[in-house]
Amino acid sequence: TRLSPPQILWDAGMDGLPFAQRVTSDGRIYFVSNPTDQPARARFRLPVSMTANSGQQTAMIFDAVTGKNYAAEAKALNLSLPARGSIFVIVPDGSGQTLPANLPAYREVAFKERPLPANWKITFSGTEAPSAVTSRSLTSWNELPGGKAFSGQATYTTDLNWSEPLPLRCRLKFTSVREVGEVVVNGKPAGGVWLPPLELEIGHLLKSGRNVISVTVGNTLLNRF
Repeated sequence: TRLSPPQILWDAGMDGLPFAQRVTSDGRIYFVSNPTDQPARARFRLPVSMTANSGQQTAMIFDAVTGKNYAAEAKALNLSLPARGSIFVIVPDGSGQTLPANLPAYREVAFKERPLPANWKITFSGTEAPSAVTSRSLTSWNELPGGKAFSGQATYTTDLNWSEPLPLRCRLKFTSVREVGEVVVNGKPAGGVWLPPLELEIGHLLKSGRNVISVTVGNTLLNRF
Protein backbone atom coordinates (compact mmCIF):
# COMPACT_ATOMS: atom_id res chain seq x y z
CA THR A 1 0.00 0.00 0.00
CA ARG A 2 1.02 3.63 -0.36
CA LEU A 3 -0.18 7.10 0.44
CA SER A 4 -1.33 9.38 -2.38
CA PRO A 5 -2.76 12.88 -2.88
CA PRO A 6 -6.32 13.21 -1.46
CA GLN A 7 -9.07 12.09 -3.82
CA ILE A 8 -12.20 13.04 -1.88
CA LEU A 9 -14.29 16.04 -2.92
CA TRP A 10 -16.89 17.64 -0.66
CA ASP A 11 -19.95 19.41 -2.06
CA ALA A 12 -20.10 23.16 -1.68
CA GLY A 13 -22.15 24.37 1.27
CA MET A 14 -21.34 21.33 3.43
CA ASP A 15 -18.37 20.97 5.73
CA GLY A 16 -15.97 18.22 4.87
CA LEU A 17 -15.04 15.52 7.36
CA PRO A 18 -11.49 14.50 8.30
CA PHE A 19 -10.31 11.48 6.35
CA ALA A 20 -7.27 9.36 5.59
CA GLN A 21 -6.71 7.63 2.27
CA ARG A 22 -4.63 4.64 1.27
CA VAL A 23 -4.02 3.17 -2.16
CA THR A 24 -3.70 -0.61 -2.44
CA SER A 25 -2.83 -2.83 -5.38
CA ASP A 26 -6.51 -3.19 -6.32
CA GLY A 27 -8.29 -0.08 -5.09
CA ARG A 28 -8.53 2.68 -2.51
CA ILE A 29 -9.52 2.72 1.16
CA TYR A 30 -10.84 5.85 2.88
CA PHE A 31 -11.27 6.26 6.63
CA VAL A 32 -13.78 9.06 7.32
CA SER A 33 -14.44 10.29 10.86
CA ASN A 34 -16.59 12.77 12.76
CA PRO A 35 -14.46 14.11 15.64
CA THR A 36 -17.23 16.33 17.03
CA ASP A 37 -19.84 15.76 19.74
CA GLN A 38 -22.69 16.35 17.26
CA PRO A 39 -23.98 14.23 14.34
CA ALA A 40 -22.52 15.27 10.99
CA ARG A 41 -23.72 15.06 7.37
CA ALA A 42 -21.64 15.50 4.25
CA ARG A 43 -21.69 14.55 0.59
CA PHE A 44 -18.67 12.47 -0.40
CA ARG A 45 -17.60 12.47 -4.07
CA LEU A 46 -14.76 10.82 -5.92
CA PRO A 47 -13.19 12.45 -8.99
CA VAL A 48 -14.95 11.38 -12.18
CA SER A 49 -11.64 10.15 -13.59
CA MET A 50 -11.41 7.43 -10.92
CA THR A 51 -14.76 5.76 -11.49
CA ALA A 52 -14.78 6.42 -15.23
CA ASN A 53 -11.37 4.84 -15.79
CA SER A 54 -12.05 1.77 -13.67
CA GLY A 55 -15.69 1.28 -14.53
CA GLN A 56 -16.29 0.74 -10.82
CA GLN A 57 -19.70 2.07 -9.81
CA THR A 58 -20.11 0.53 -6.33
CA ALA A 59 -18.22 1.14 -3.12
CA MET A 60 -18.42 -0.76 0.16
CA ILE A 61 -19.09 0.98 3.46
CA PHE A 62 -17.55 -0.82 6.43
CA ASP A 63 -18.48 0.00 10.03
CA ALA A 64 -15.58 -1.32 12.10
CA VAL A 65 -17.50 -1.02 15.40
CA THR A 66 -20.49 -3.14 14.35
CA GLY A 67 -18.69 -5.20 11.69
CA LYS A 68 -21.43 -4.49 9.14
CA ASN A 69 -20.90 -3.83 5.42
CA TYR A 70 -23.07 -1.84 3.01
CA ALA A 71 -23.06 -1.11 -0.71
CA ALA A 72 -23.06 2.49 -1.94
CA GLU A 73 -22.75 4.51 -5.13
CA ALA A 74 -19.06 5.16 -5.72
CA LYS A 75 -19.40 8.51 -7.50
CA ALA A 76 -21.41 10.30 -4.82
CA LEU A 77 -22.41 9.29 -1.31
CA ASN A 78 -24.40 11.12 1.35
CA LEU A 79 -22.70 10.33 4.63
CA SER A 80 -24.41 10.57 8.00
CA LEU A 81 -22.12 9.94 10.97
CA PRO A 82 -23.07 10.04 14.65
CA ALA A 83 -21.03 12.03 17.15
CA ARG A 84 -17.50 10.57 17.28
CA GLY A 85 -18.51 8.07 14.59
CA SER A 86 -16.39 6.77 11.71
CA ILE A 87 -16.57 4.48 8.67
CA PHE A 88 -14.35 2.97 6.01
CA VAL A 89 -15.16 3.46 2.32
CA ILE A 90 -13.59 0.81 0.08
CA VAL A 91 -13.48 1.42 -3.67
CA PRO A 92 -12.07 -1.39 -5.86
CA ASP A 93 -10.37 -0.25 -9.07
CA GLY A 94 -11.85 -3.04 -11.18
CA SER A 95 -8.55 -4.87 -11.64
CA GLY A 96 -9.48 -7.94 -9.65
CA GLN A 97 -10.99 -7.18 -6.26
CA THR A 98 -14.76 -7.66 -6.12
CA LEU A 99 -17.21 -6.66 -3.44
CA PRO A 100 -19.30 -9.23 -1.54
CA ALA A 101 -22.58 -10.01 -3.24
CA ASN A 102 -26.00 -8.95 -1.92
CA LEU A 103 -24.78 -6.22 0.41
CA PRO A 104 -27.59 -4.09 1.89
CA ALA A 105 -27.69 -0.55 0.54
CA TYR A 106 -26.20 2.21 2.67
CA ARG A 107 -28.84 4.80 3.48
CA GLU A 108 -28.62 8.10 5.23
CA VAL A 109 -31.05 7.90 8.16
CA ALA A 110 -32.57 10.76 10.16
CA PHE A 111 -33.38 9.59 13.67
CA LYS A 112 -36.02 11.08 15.95
CA GLU A 113 -35.01 10.97 19.60
CA ARG A 114 -37.39 9.35 22.05
CA PRO A 115 -36.61 9.15 25.80
CA LEU A 116 -36.77 5.78 27.51
CA PRO A 117 -39.21 5.16 30.38
CA ALA A 118 -38.30 6.69 33.72
CA ASN A 119 -38.53 3.53 35.83
CA TRP A 120 -35.41 1.38 36.16
CA LYS A 121 -34.79 -1.64 38.38
CA ILE A 122 -31.11 -1.93 39.31
CA THR A 123 -29.61 -5.18 40.63
CA PHE A 124 -25.98 -5.66 41.65
CA SER A 125 -23.55 -8.58 41.53
CA GLY A 126 -20.10 -8.79 43.11
CA THR A 127 -18.40 -8.58 46.50
CA GLU A 128 -20.41 -6.54 49.03
CA ALA A 129 -23.07 -5.84 46.42
CA PRO A 130 -25.76 -3.32 47.46
CA SER A 131 -29.41 -4.33 47.57
CA ALA A 132 -31.58 -3.92 44.48
CA VAL A 133 -33.10 -0.48 44.04
CA THR A 134 -35.40 1.36 41.66
CA SER A 135 -34.64 4.69 40.07
CA ARG A 136 -36.49 7.17 37.88
CA SER A 137 -33.33 7.96 35.93
CA LEU A 138 -30.51 6.03 34.33
CA THR A 139 -27.85 7.30 36.70
CA SER A 140 -24.45 6.22 38.02
CA TRP A 141 -24.67 3.76 40.89
CA ASN A 142 -22.16 5.96 42.74
CA GLU A 143 -25.17 8.15 43.52
CA LEU A 144 -27.27 5.27 44.88
CA PRO A 145 -27.38 3.98 48.48
CA GLY A 146 -24.38 1.70 49.12
CA GLY A 147 -23.04 2.17 45.61
CA LYS A 148 -20.26 4.69 46.08
CA ALA A 149 -17.63 2.11 47.12
CA PHE A 150 -18.98 -0.80 45.04
CA SER A 151 -16.93 -2.39 42.26
CA GLY A 152 -18.56 -5.07 40.13
CA GLN A 153 -21.58 -5.23 37.86
CA ALA A 154 -25.03 -3.71 37.89
CA THR A 155 -27.94 -4.50 35.60
CA TYR A 156 -30.39 -1.71 34.76
CA THR A 157 -33.74 -3.03 33.49
CA THR A 158 -36.80 -1.22 32.17
CA ASP A 159 -39.90 -1.89 30.06
CA LEU A 160 -40.58 -0.07 26.80
CA ASN A 161 -44.10 -0.22 25.42
CA TRP A 162 -44.08 0.16 21.63
CA SER A 163 -47.53 1.06 20.31
CA GLU A 164 -46.45 2.62 16.99
CA PRO A 165 -45.52 0.77 13.79
CA LEU A 166 -42.18 -0.96 14.26
CA PRO A 167 -39.27 1.07 12.86
CA LEU A 168 -36.88 -0.25 10.24
CA ARG A 169 -34.03 1.07 12.37
CA CYS A 170 -33.78 2.16 16.00
CA ARG A 171 -30.68 3.11 17.93
CA LEU A 172 -30.26 2.99 21.69
CA LYS A 173 -28.16 6.02 22.60
CA PHE A 174 -26.22 6.67 25.80
CA THR A 175 -24.69 9.94 26.93
CA SER A 176 -22.10 8.18 29.11
CA VAL A 177 -21.01 4.65 30.08
CA ARG A 178 -18.51 3.76 32.84
CA GLU A 179 -16.77 1.59 31.93
CA VAL A 180 -18.45 -0.89 29.59
CA GLY A 181 -22.05 -1.95 29.07
CA GLU A 182 -23.79 -4.97 27.52
CA VAL A 183 -27.30 -4.44 26.16
CA VAL A 184 -30.00 -7.13 25.95
CA VAL A 185 -33.39 -6.51 24.32
CA ASN A 186 -36.20 -9.03 24.88
CA GLY A 187 -33.67 -11.64 26.00
CA LYS A 188 -31.46 -11.25 22.92
CA PRO A 189 -28.01 -9.63 22.97
CA ALA A 190 -27.80 -6.33 21.12
CA GLY A 191 -24.08 -5.72 21.66
CA GLY A 192 -21.70 -3.77 23.85
CA VAL A 193 -21.08 -0.07 24.38
CA TRP A 194 -17.73 1.23 25.52
CA LEU A 195 -16.60 3.85 23.01
CA PRO A 196 -18.15 6.80 21.17
CA PRO A 197 -20.70 7.25 19.74
CA LEU A 198 -22.19 4.99 22.49
CA GLU A 199 -25.04 3.83 20.25
CA LEU A 200 -26.45 0.41 19.36
CA GLU A 201 -28.86 -0.69 16.65
CA ILE A 202 -31.83 -2.44 18.31
CA GLY A 203 -34.59 -2.05 15.70
CA HIS A 204 -34.39 -5.71 14.66
CA LEU A 205 -35.00 -6.78 18.28
CA LEU A 206 -38.06 -4.67 19.04
CA LYS A 207 -41.61 -6.03 18.95
CA SER A 208 -45.05 -4.53 19.26
CA GLY A 209 -46.21 -4.11 22.84
CA ARG A 210 -43.95 -4.73 25.83
CA ASN A 211 -40.19 -4.76 25.31
CA VAL A 212 -37.68 -5.49 28.08
CA ILE A 213 -34.38 -3.62 27.84
CA SER A 214 -31.50 -4.38 30.19
CA VAL A 215 -28.04 -2.85 30.38
CA THR A 216 -25.35 -4.63 32.42
CA VAL A 217 -22.51 -2.28 33.34
CA GLY A 218 -19.13 -3.22 34.78
CA ASN A 219 -16.65 -0.82 36.34
CA THR A 220 -13.08 -1.07 37.66
CA LEU A 221 -11.72 -1.66 41.17
CA LEU A 222 -11.10 2.06 41.73
CA ASN A 223 -14.39 2.48 43.59
CA ARG A 224 -13.02 0.34 46.43
CA PHE A 225 -10.10 2.66 47.14
